[in-house]
Amino acid sequence: MESPLWLTRPTDIQAHLIFAAAEIPSAILTVAGVQVHGRLSPPDTEGHVAFVVDGNLQGLVKTPKSGDTVRVEYEGPDDAYSFFTSMSSTDLLKRWLLATPGTIERTHQRLVSRTKVAGDSSFSLTLDGSDTAPYTPLQDISNNGLSFTVGTRDLKAKTNQILNGTVTVPSITPMSLSMEIRHVRPKAGDKSRNVVGVRFSNISLAERTALSKAISAWKLNSK
Repeated sequence: MESPLWLTRPTDIQAHLIFAAAEIPSAILTVAGVQVHGRLSPPDTEGHVAFVVDGNLQGLVKTPKSGDTVRVEYEGPDDAYSFFTSMSSTDLLKRWLLATPGTIERTHQRLVSRTKVAGDSSFSLTLDGSDTAPYTPLQDISNNGLSFTVGTRDLKAKTNQILNGTVTVPSITPMSLSMEIRHVRPKAGDKSRNVVGVRFSNISLAERTALSKAISAWKLNSK
């Protein structure tokens, strides 16, 4: 039986992070576009996750500021994992202490990868019943889900919340879809906006196929 693609329960996240620290020897932390190699240590009693910078990089990389958004990625024998969290502080061992993530994504090798479309206004999401933020630009998209940005005051998004809206993609008729929020994080460099990741919950095979073809065509034409 396959395990969930997203870990959201605090006990599941804690158990996973303990496993990752013990079984996965390396991780990559990205902050402000800079990738730093290192490894994870088990969560402490205060809920921090320690990131140990690779010894070859000690003194060469800048320590993130408290509150900076970071992304951590690592690969196990069969799966890849990633999560977003924020920098908390450092300890006496110069480890970077991170806040415990609210969600962890588990990516099967066969899971459809997302295509980055940020900055292209031909991709958008119009949320039903949203008078304050009817239009939201997309960050990335696949035939399985998407992520978009929205003002923190415009949408009080919560994990597992169901949204309904119309997805607009070049070359095909806009699709009315239901989607489940899988994660919410602050947008890097703009605390007034959040990035919301969703998974489609009612997309048909025909719609999924059409969406895949449209995304592929866009990638070819944008080269």
